[in-house]
Amino acid sequence: MSIWADKILDAVDIWAYGSGWWMLRETGIAVSGRSDGLLIPVNKEADCMKEQNGRFFARPRICGVECKATRSDFLRGLNDGQFERYQKTLNGVYVASLRDVCKTAELPEG
Repeated sequence: MSIWADKILDAVDIWAYGSGWWMLRETGIAVSGRSDGLLIPVNKEADCMKEQNGRFFARPRICGVECKATRSDFLRGLNDGQFERYQKTLNGVYVASLRDVCKTAELPEG
């Protein structure tokens, strides 16, 4: 991981702590690959309802954090379907980057 990626994740960690989340770094996600971080809610009220096979169930609102320190790394993840794969097992994916690395309009839905 580059020094910029580490600094970006430090900033996400500070934001998460102040926003009611606990962040785990470098976490393997079953089937989807490795995420740079997982955001886990501090309180149980952050559960959300998910649908699977026509049934709804409560599931913790766990979100992934993918750090992109370079434009080429972001484009590789975008072209490889990395963000869509994470969305299959997580409640959302945050892309943390420097301002010039990616544009919001380039991110997949969700």
